Amino acid sequence: MSPFAREIAEGLIEARNFLLTGKGNVRVTGAEIPEPAPRRSPGEIRRIRRKLGATQVVFAKLMNVSVKSVEAWESGEKSPGPPARRLLQLLEGGESLELFARMAGCELRRTAGSGEHKPKNTAKAGVDSRKRRTLRVPASSGKP
Repeated sequence: MSPFAREIAEGLIEARNFLLTGKGNVRVTGAEIPEPAPRRSPGEIRRIRRKLGATQVVFAKLMNVSVKSVEAWESGEKSPGPPARRLLQLLEGGESLELFARMAGCELRRTAGSGEHKPKNTAKAGVDSRKRRTLRVPASSGKP
């Protein structure tokens, strides 16, 4: 076996061992960096929030920002920074909602549609019962 082939084989073995055990002398020399998340208009931000069935309180909790920030974004007074824009991009897809809800300490309830039991005190709980997904923030100290 040539020295070049031996080096490739050793590298493959090392990569396999790293993937199996998480241990080894592996160095990342490159990574694909995504494009910056797009800017959103106030209407788009409101649409994303409503699509999730979240009030501004719940949405602020999911985004880890204050309710005032969400209000400012939706009124056009301010716009989200790059990290918040990335979260908006992920939430818009919907596939990350369960993860975001769990990380934010919110309850995610799936409903079957119209005509079913609606949660009590929906306005206080931050739930929009008209949506297929509802989010609820448990009582806490008030800070997101």
